[in-house]
Amino acid sequence: MSLFRQFGLDQSPEVEELGVEFTEAAEPFKGMETDYKQMQYFAKSGNFIQPVEELLSGVSYVQPMASATGIVRQVAVPDSYHRIPLKSLLTKILEIPGILQAMLEWQRREGDAIQDLFDGEFCKTHPLFQNEVSIPLVIYQDDCEIVNPLGSKTGIHKLGLIYFILKSLPPDLLSSLQSQFLLAVYKSDDVATYGLDAILSPIVEEIRCLESDGIFVNTPNYQGVVKFTMVQVVGDNLGLHGVLGYIESFSGNYVCRFCKADKRGVRSLTLEDPALLHDRNSYEADLRTADSSQTGLKRDSVLNNLSFYHVSDNVAVDIMHDVLEGVGPYEVKLVLNSLIEQKYLTLEKLNYRITSFDYGFCDKGNKPSVISNLKNPEAPMRQSASQMWCLLRLLPTMIGDLIPVDNKHWELLLLLLLCMEFIFSPSLTVAATLYLSKIIEEHHSYFLELYPHLHLRPKHHFMLHYPGVIQKLGPLRQFWAMRFEARHAFFKQVERAVVPAIPPTISDVLPTATPPNPMEEQAAAVVPVNQLMQTIHIIPQFDVRQILTGLHDGKQIVESLDEDNVITTSQRRLLVRILVSYLIEKFGENPTSDVKKALALGLVQSFACLKDSSSSGSEIWYTLDGATGQPLDS
Repeated sequence: MSLFRQFGLDQSPEVEELGVEFTEAAEPFKGMETDYKQMQYFAKSGNFIQPVEELLSGVSYVQPMASATGIVRQVAVPDSYHRIPLKSLLTKILEIPGILQAMLEWQRREGDAIQDLFDGEFCKTHPLFQNEVSIPLVIYQDDCEIVNPLGSKTGIHKLGLIYFILKSLPPDLLSSLQSQFLLAVYKSDDVATYGLDAILSPIVEEIRCLESDGIFVNTPNYQGVVKFTMVQVVGDNLGLHGVLGYIESFSGNYVCRFCKADKRGVRSLTLEDPALLHDRNSYEADLRTADSSQTGLKRDSVLNNLSFYHVSDNVAVDIMHDVLEGVGPYEVKLVLNSLIEQKYLTLEKLNYRITSFDYGFCDKGNKPSVISNLKNPEAPMRQSASQMWCLLRLLPTMIGDLIPVDNKHWELLLLLLLCMEFIFSPSLTVAATLYLSKIIEEHHSYFLELYPHLHLRPKHHFMLHYPGVIQKLGPLRQFWAMRFEARHAFFKQVERAVVPAIPPTISDVLPTATPPNPMEEQAAAVVPVNQLMQTIHIIPQFDVRQILTGLHDGKQIVESLDEDNVITTSQRRLLVRILVSYLIEKFGENPTSDVKKALALGLVQSFACLKDSSSSGSEIWYTLDGATGQPLDS
């Protein structure tokens, strides 16, 4: 401003206005000193969509300590989760200049190749996409461990995350992480208490409104209503089974969500049997049977309340977990171990080739780790999905010069790589899917011939359905979890930022609509627990399998029960300790007898082999002692 004064221009209106702008620029964050002021600023800007807190039907108990007196009180806190209003978010997205036009042009393009969801049979016969201007939504659900997975707090702060994408976006836009939108965040252990349908119900109701009413938009290229519907839910196999209502175990009699193959068929089939495929009629028949051990179906999913969606049409697969973290590492260990036994290479030479290989610019970030053990094919290979993909693609170049061309074990691995060329391809034809079906059949048959003492695993079986899924939905890469899991990095960064000061909660990440009222918090802290229990009398339902699989020791117990239908005495005691700890964490040190009985009943419902001869089948896990009940501890 001194320069303007030298020339006598400092009193002009333009210079005075510039001076005001300089003054404001010196304090760019004035008025946003607190979190509350920041949130108010974002809300007024019109570009921030406030999350909605949805209450669940029960409460959890916390033990806050008064800083002045040091007294610890047990306080009931309503269980809840947060979700983003879908209609508001979609409205903001459609207001982005050119975004609707780009989506509609991508939907209406023509070509002979199968490149996208709109090239498959599903969209070509879908009633909403044929008659309306409509956009398909793909929902992704997964759990995210935000703390050290090897630490003592594993499972305590585990979050369930639901994202969605607009499947009409062109590939260049859809490949960005910014095209994946957060839809809901919840505590994973709440699913064990209330079920996933309680989380999904408000989301389903909002999508129903979008199916019928849509959103009115006014853009230069289109004025009218745009409707939305959910076309697929994607995720890993365990998560998908939980969302869709199938059994969350892959050692039962019926573990395939695509067909009615039993355990023997899953282990031996090398070609898809069209007569066994699920459809809406077979789904309804399985519901009427009401026996998950005979059908593989545990419940009717709330997603079936949607007008243009049905669980039996949800055939999306996750090739990352199926191939890169399933069939791929399993067969690589078998083949490499066979080649070492045949003296074609040693583990030391293999690791030398891996570490000294020139991976180039594209693959240097996914360089595989050295391999320490090949003896046990069931043991983890300790490679990420990206590392495994890199290793599988480049292994023939690394060690191919050491292996005879006619080696049968090597041919098995090459067959798998040939299958992967089609499975991971971004563009195929119908003829290519028919060829893929043949080479998958050849690969599976060859596996059973080379390893007669082994059987095909469930992920082998899922591969049989890949050609049909491609014809129906398009290339499989558009549904894999690789890009979605990259979105979890935000929540892990939040955890690392706040853990030194305050344990993270969902409200820290997604604030509520109004700032907390200190007087209300103080009033809530002095409400007696007994009075709360009399006022709120809720008997929860427990998914004990979900509780156990959230812990490392619990997973071992689940595996023993699934494989052997029996547990040792030490495992039984550990099981009781885990469940008692869960009770104390969720319901305080004095849960009611009804709650304890419900947990015992949930245990035998999850694992039928633990039932006793009583009418409920659970009395052996619960004994009455006067007015209160105690779970058995031995």
